[in-house]
Amino acid sequence: MSKTDRAIRLAEKRLKMAFAGEDFYEAQEVLISLTNRLRAQQQFARAKAALEDGMDKLLQNHKDNAVAQLVKVHIDVLSESPDHDPLNAGDYYVQLNERFSDDVSLLSFLRHTIAATTPEGGSHGRCQLHFSAAQSFLRADPPKVKEALEQLVLSGYEPGQAKGDVVTTTVDALLAAPVEEQALLACKHVIRVAAYTSRDLGQAVYDAYVERAPAMGRPLEFARYVLLTLTRDAAPLLTDLRKAYADTIDDDLDKVLNKVAKRYYGVSDTKMKLPGLLGALFGGAGGATAR
Repeated sequence: MSKTDRAIRLAEKRLKMAFAGEDFYEAQEVLISLTNRLRAQQQFARAKAALEDGMDKLLQNHKDNAVAQLVKVHIDVLSESPDHDPLNAGDYYVQLNERFSDDVSLLSFLRHTIAATTPEGGSHGRCQLHFSAAQSFLRADPPKVKEALEQLVLSGYEPGQAKGDVVTTTVDALLAAPVEEQALLACKHVIRVAAYTSRDLGQAVYDAYVERAPAMGRPLEFARYVLLTLTRDAAPLLTDLRKAYADTIDDDLDKVLNKVAKRYYGVSDTKMKLPGLLGALFGGAGGATAR
């Protein structure tokens, strides 16, 4: 047996003893040392297995912060291994994230795993991880509403069976904001969802929000008409809406509207002067679902 093999065997023995003695700080330190030795020998599968077994034991004992730190090592191992890829570890990270009880550690864990599951040049990581981050932000005291809404937009790319949860959590986040800010915040979020994920999801959020909202107002009226506009090939309508509701549109919303124009109509900006067609929308919406 080589000197390196003996050192690895000794580290494995120390790790087992640390867990048996419930010395979790020692276990974390030994686990890092063991993993580094295995990486140096390019024994990536063995390093991955040791880390995953160790993180499982640490979560069983509610050592969330240790796992939040160790996941960075886990990502490094997958990145270095020719047989593994962090982009494919989403299911594993989702399962781990559901076992956290401490939100501070969870958010640290999510920062690393979301980055690891985001393809190069991509806009989002694993959607379930973004959704978990949104829920964590909402559990803060006071709730971090804007941060939660940002994560909810990213969690909506692949809502699948979780669409109802995404919509409900989004409305909960909006209603957690100060009443005087809610209408404009809801308007911006609905349009942002339509711009970055889908018009249908934006419509679902709008419908669910107005059912529970204390009041409507011009911002939500604007969001309603934008959603209606997106049901047809009507770039001029969007232009007229932006002019008619200029008092509602700040710089942030203006950028989102440019994204809408680019995505749905292939133009970078719909603020240029075009023929007025608002009557076609306001007077003949037909069977559109916005209300």
